[in-house]
Amino acid sequence: MKAATNKFRLSLRVDQGAFGPVFSGKIAGGKTKVAIKRRDPYSMHSEHEFHTEIEMSSKILHHNFVPLVGYCDEMGEMILVYNYMAHGCLRDHLYRTKQPPLTWNRRLEICIGAARGLHSLHTSQIIHGNVNTKKILLNEKWVAKITDLSLPKSLPLTEVSRMPILLAGCARPILDHKLPKQQLVLVAWALRCKVEGNLDQIVDPCLKGSINQRSLETFVGIAEKCLASEGIHRPSMGDVLLYLELALRAQGTVQG
Repeated sequence: MKAATNKFRLSLRVDQGAFGPVFSGKIAGGKTKVAIKRRDPYSMHSEHEFHTEIEMSSKILHHNFVPLVGYCDEMGEMILVYNYMAHGCLRDHLYRTKQPPLTWNRRLEICIGAARGLHSLHTSQIIHGNVNTKKILLNEKWVAKITDLSLPKSLPLTEVSRMPILLAGCARPILDHKLPKQQLVLVAWALRCKVEGNLDQIVDPCLKGSINQRSLETFVGIAEKCLASEGIHRPSMGDVLLYLELALRAQGTVQG
């Protein structure tokens, strides 16, 4: 690991998470680029979570999960090695970013990829337990890959897949104190806009005029269902996946 990261050189550090710093590195004689997560000695992540992530990542071999390449668990070191994701995490492309804005088609494709990954978990009666935009990574082809399986939960089949999805089209945080009071909480503001028939107000300004109305209504409709206070009224992840695919189909060839 030291050789792969040039002794964990600071210039190769690409992220800092709750587990510890993440470095980019090369293995297999420099032919394969990887992401190396090194546990910080002061991290709140336990040894149990470390081993859980290894076990779960080894079991779940799905196209929409980041593949575990290897790990190190010796001499006090706890290190996880994953395939490198060239475009980083989804959060880096949604708000307060200098990156070019993602098109509506690409946002839908990313949501669909994440939904497919979660659906595969849920059909095995497992939920991720900590999904957010930083846990959805993007490879060089912009394929969504879910990461961090350190906190999975096993639930009865009737309780699986009761998870809300992100209103990815808004390109803003869930809570933003810089916005006017009526827009402070994303969920409440978005629902109010839907009730008032002002869906265009919640769309990322970069996308206005490029989204098919039926596509937007389908997307917001399934997102709203996911926000139901009672789990029994929320859709399964299979249903979420279906409606996201319908939203993409409605968008068709519109460039957005």
